[in-house]
Amino acid sequence: MMKFRLPCALLAFAWALSAPPALPAQIPAPSPVAFVDVNVVPMDRERVLERQTVIVRNGRIAAMGPVGRTAVPAGAQRVDGRGKFLMPGLAEMHAHIPPPQAGGEVVERTLFLYLANGITTIRGMLGHPGHLELRRQTLSGQVLGPRIYTSGPSLNGNSAKTPEVAERMITEQKAAGYDFLKLHPGLSRPVYDAIVATGNRAGMAWAGHVSADVGLQRALETRQKSIDHLDGYVEALATTQSGNPGFFGFNWTPQLDESRIPALAAATRAAGVWNVPTQSLLEHLAGPEDADALARRPEMRYMPPQTVAQWVKAKRDFQQQPTATPENSRRF
Repeated sequence: MMKFRLPCALLAFAWALSAPPALPAQIPAPSPVAFVDVNVVPMDRERVLERQTVIVRNGRIAAMGPVGRTAVPAGAQRVDGRGKFLMPGLAEMHAHIPPPQAGGEVVERTLFLYLANGITTIRGMLGHPGHLELRRQTLSGQVLGPRIYTSGPSLNGNSAKTPEVAERMITEQKAAGYDFLKLHPGLSRPVYDAIVATGNRAGMAWAGHVSADVGLQRALETRQKSIDHLDGYVEALATTQSGNPGFFGFNWTPQLDESRIPALAAATRAAGVWNVPTQSLLEHLAGPEDADALARRPEMRYMPPQTVAQWVKAKRDFQQQPTATPENSRRF
């Protein structure tokens, strides 16, 4: 979880106004916003522009300059930036938005927590029909939340058992207005190839997991938009592949050939495939930290108790595996 203090996070949120989609016609243009005497972190290189005034007008950064030489428009909302920092909003590229049945309070709290930690754009990787309406509500300002890009319901070994079913799902998701396709494990090679062909025809990228029957090489060949959790990479490093690989190849950790990493990295770059490593997930589940210590973290107070209990159980179950030795955890 990000550790920004709230005032800094709110400034980060405000900078995200610099390049949003156009507001719907029925939403009146907001008043200009002036961040006065703020330290700007432009993220173009390692530097801080001290004591700046930044003017946001109609959702775009209209002006920026030293505090003493940059005029604040009449009627602008002034934000005192003294001692604070203004930076581009962060993007969470593997977000799980709760489904509507979780309740409106849980959904809205989750979206607000993204903003409170400086995250102004999310890529929803567990799509649900209700997320299309939520995307509209956050864009219009009806619900306070980050900009949402959402997949449709996932294509996996259960939902897409044949190429014909996969083609139909993609056609329906394109018509519904989802942004991209989410892949979960269990896809056969013929179904995956049908997803690639249909996705290309529909102009919908596919992203997520690498099924065992597909393999990393094929995912790179098809230029899958992103591979999440580094799925398939540990398996590709294993010198022997027998038995259940476990959690993203964890069980095969002892037989990894790390000398293969440069070639895999080069092939990934050449294919133009992005990786979303979800490092926090991998470290927190597979790391040596005690499950009860994880539950006592201060940020857990924001999560529903049943969710925390599920996380604790998952970690305990993982640590009870014979292969979950400290050495394997460290190397993984």
